[in-house]
Amino acid sequence: MIDKIIGEITNCFHIVFVVIPILIFFIPLQYSRKYFKWVLLYSILTPLHWKFFDNQCFLTILAKKFGAYDESNSDSAFSERNFKWIYKPIMNLLGWEWNEENLDKIVHLHWIIYIIILWIYIFFYLDK
Repeated sequence: MIDKIIGEITNCFHIVFVVIPILIFFIPLQYSRKYFKWVLLYSILTPLHWKFFDNQCFLTILAKKFGAYDESNSDSAFSERNFKWIYKPIMNLLGWEWNEENLDKIVHLHWIIYIIILWIYIFFYLDK
């Protein structure tokens, strides 16, 4: 029981980390200037570290170990569970089937968009 709770807490942290590039626009500049360098580093390194963990995020692996994803053995368990509601319609619009290969594409597209958002934040918002 406690393992499942730890897994779900890990999943909650994971969700927060994924949405930080959007939330950063709502944080007052005096705070965001101080912490943005860490958000940027995290956001850039996140998709790069997956290669070292068989195309999985270390937080997904940790949550799986604690039983948060017992319904999925997929590499993309986090995305399937938490972002299918947004990924599936976009994939349908692009004519992509819901499978591992296309899910990998949409996740990478998601991170490309996030990095562009962070670039916009640096050069157009933070520069004020």
